[in-house]
Amino acid sequence: MKENLPNLFKQNKEKDSAAAACSSCLMVTSSSNSVSQSIPWLFNSARFVFSHTDSEGYKVYQANVNPSYVYYLHFYDEGAFYDGFWVVNDREGEYHEDEGRVFVYNSDYDECPTDTRDNWYYFVDDDWVYSDSISMQAC
Repeated sequence: MKENLPNLFKQNKEKDSAAAACSSCLMVTSSSNSVSQSIPWLFNSARFVFSHTDSEGYKVYQANVNPSYVYYLHFYDEGAFYDGFWVVNDREGEYHEDEGRVFVYNSDYDECPTDTRDNWYYFVDDDWVYSDSISMQAC
Protein backbone atom coordinates (compact mmCIF):
# COMPACT_ATOMS: atom_id res chain seq x y z
CA MET A 1 0.00 0.00 0.00
CA LYS A 2 2.79 2.46 0.85
CA GLU A 3 4.32 2.13 -2.61
CA ASN A 4 1.12 3.66 -4.09
CA LEU A 5 1.30 6.81 -1.98
CA PRO A 6 3.96 8.65 -4.03
CA ASN A 7 1.98 7.97 -7.23
CA LEU A 8 -1.23 9.30 -5.69
CA PHE A 9 0.60 12.37 -4.46
CA LYS A 10 2.14 12.91 -7.89
CA GLN A 11 -1.28 12.60 -9.60
CA ASN A 12 -2.86 15.14 -7.20
CA LYS A 13 0.09 17.50 -7.68
CA GLU A 14 -0.25 17.24 -11.48
CA LYS A 15 -3.99 17.90 -11.20
CA ASP A 16 -3.36 20.96 -8.98
CA SER A 17 -0.84 22.26 -11.54
CA ALA A 18 -3.34 21.80 -14.38
CA ALA A 19 -6.07 23.58 -12.42
CA ALA A 20 -3.67 26.42 -11.59
CA ALA A 21 -3.00 26.88 -15.31
CA CYS A 22 -6.71 27.37 -16.08
CA SER A 23 -7.79 30.86 -17.07
CA SER A 24 -9.07 33.09 -14.28
CA CYS A 25 -11.84 34.59 -16.45
CA LEU A 26 -14.11 32.59 -18.76
CA MET A 27 -17.07 33.17 -21.05
CA VAL A 28 -19.54 30.68 -22.47
CA THR A 29 -19.76 31.53 -26.15
CA SER A 30 -21.98 30.42 -29.00
CA SER A 31 -21.81 31.20 -32.69
CA SER A 32 -25.50 30.32 -33.12
CA ASN A 33 -28.09 33.09 -32.80
CA SER A 34 -30.83 30.68 -31.70
CA VAL A 35 -28.62 29.25 -28.93
CA SER A 36 -27.43 32.71 -27.85
CA GLN A 37 -31.00 33.99 -27.67
CA SER A 38 -32.16 31.02 -25.58
CA ILE A 39 -30.17 32.27 -22.56
CA PRO A 40 -29.13 35.82 -23.51
CA TRP A 41 -27.53 36.75 -20.16
CA LEU A 42 -25.18 33.76 -20.47
CA PHE A 43 -23.94 33.30 -24.02
CA ASN A 44 -21.32 35.79 -25.18
CA SER A 45 -22.14 37.97 -22.20
CA ALA A 46 -21.52 36.68 -18.65
CA ARG A 47 -17.96 36.71 -17.38
CA PHE A 48 -17.14 33.91 -14.96
CA VAL A 49 -14.29 34.96 -12.68
CA PHE A 50 -12.24 32.57 -10.57
CA SER A 51 -13.63 32.47 -7.04
CA HIS A 52 -11.84 29.59 -5.29
CA THR A 53 -10.68 26.00 -5.65
CA ASP A 54 -12.99 23.21 -4.49
CA SER A 55 -11.97 20.29 -2.27
CA GLU A 56 -11.07 18.20 -5.34
CA GLY A 57 -8.72 20.84 -6.77
CA TYR A 58 -11.03 22.20 -9.50
CA LYS A 59 -11.53 25.91 -9.95
CA VAL A 60 -14.92 27.40 -9.15
CA TYR A 61 -15.95 30.48 -11.14
CA GLN A 62 -18.70 32.94 -10.40
CA ALA A 63 -20.64 35.42 -12.52
CA ASN A 64 -22.62 38.23 -10.93
CA VAL A 65 -25.31 38.69 -13.55
CA ASN A 66 -26.96 41.42 -11.53
CA PRO A 67 -27.15 42.15 -7.79
CA SER A 68 -29.81 39.45 -7.36
CA TYR A 69 -28.29 36.59 -9.35
CA VAL A 70 -24.98 34.81 -8.94
CA TYR A 71 -24.24 31.81 -11.13
CA TYR A 72 -21.37 29.36 -10.97
CA LEU A 73 -19.24 27.49 -13.45
CA HIS A 74 -17.91 24.50 -11.57
CA PHE A 75 -16.94 20.87 -11.91
CA TYR A 76 -19.57 18.43 -10.69
CA ASP A 77 -18.36 14.95 -9.82
CA GLU A 78 -21.19 12.42 -9.91
CA GLY A 79 -19.26 9.78 -8.00
CA ALA A 80 -16.87 6.89 -8.45
CA PHE A 81 -18.48 5.47 -11.60
CA TYR A 82 -18.56 8.74 -13.60
CA ASP A 83 -15.85 11.20 -14.55
CA GLY A 84 -17.93 14.29 -13.82
CA PHE A 85 -18.57 17.38 -15.93
CA TRP A 86 -18.40 21.18 -16.04
CA VAL A 87 -21.74 22.90 -15.46
CA VAL A 88 -23.18 26.40 -15.13
CA ASN A 89 -25.91 26.61 -12.50
CA ASP A 90 -27.03 28.49 -9.42
CA ARG A 91 -25.18 26.36 -6.84
CA GLU A 92 -21.40 26.18 -6.68
CA GLY A 93 -21.14 22.55 -5.59
CA GLU A 94 -24.48 21.05 -6.52
CA TYR A 95 -26.43 20.14 -9.60
CA HIS A 96 -30.22 20.42 -9.90
CA GLU A 97 -31.81 19.86 -13.27
CA ASP A 98 -34.52 22.50 -13.13
CA GLU A 99 -35.40 25.33 -15.51
CA GLY A 100 -33.80 28.53 -14.23
CA ARG A 101 -31.27 26.65 -12.06
CA VAL A 102 -29.06 24.88 -14.61
CA PHE A 103 -27.98 26.23 -17.99
CA VAL A 104 -25.12 24.41 -19.75
CA TYR A 105 -22.89 21.40 -19.17
CA ASN A 106 -20.10 19.64 -21.01
CA SER A 107 -19.83 15.89 -21.36
CA ASP A 108 -16.01 15.90 -21.55
CA TYR A 109 -13.87 15.34 -18.50
CA ASP A 110 -11.10 17.96 -18.50
CA GLU A 111 -9.11 19.76 -15.81
CA CYS A 112 -9.90 23.19 -17.30
CA PRO A 113 -13.20 24.28 -18.86
CA THR A 114 -11.35 25.77 -21.85
CA ASP A 115 -9.90 22.34 -22.63
CA THR A 116 -13.35 20.94 -23.24
CA ARG A 117 -14.27 20.53 -26.85
CA ASP A 118 -17.61 21.36 -28.41
CA ASN A 119 -19.60 18.72 -26.49
CA TRP A 120 -21.79 21.28 -24.76
CA TYR A 121 -25.49 21.00 -24.01
CA TYR A 122 -27.83 23.78 -22.98
CA PHE A 123 -31.05 23.44 -20.98
CA VAL A 124 -34.15 24.83 -22.67
CA ASP A 125 -37.84 23.85 -22.37
CA ASP A 126 -36.99 21.31 -19.64
CA ASP A 127 -34.65 19.36 -21.89
CA TRP A 128 -30.95 19.18 -22.76
CA VAL A 129 -30.09 20.20 -26.31
CA TYR A 130 -26.69 19.51 -27.88
CA SER A 131 -24.99 22.31 -29.81
CA ASP A 132 -21.54 22.22 -31.36
CA SER A 133 -21.68 26.04 -31.52
CA ILE A 134 -21.01 26.33 -27.77
CA SER A 135 -17.50 26.66 -26.41
CA MET A 136 -15.66 28.03 -23.40
CA GLN A 137 -13.28 30.94 -24.05
CA ALA A 138 -10.90 32.91 -21.87
CA CYS A 139 -11.97 36.53 -21.28
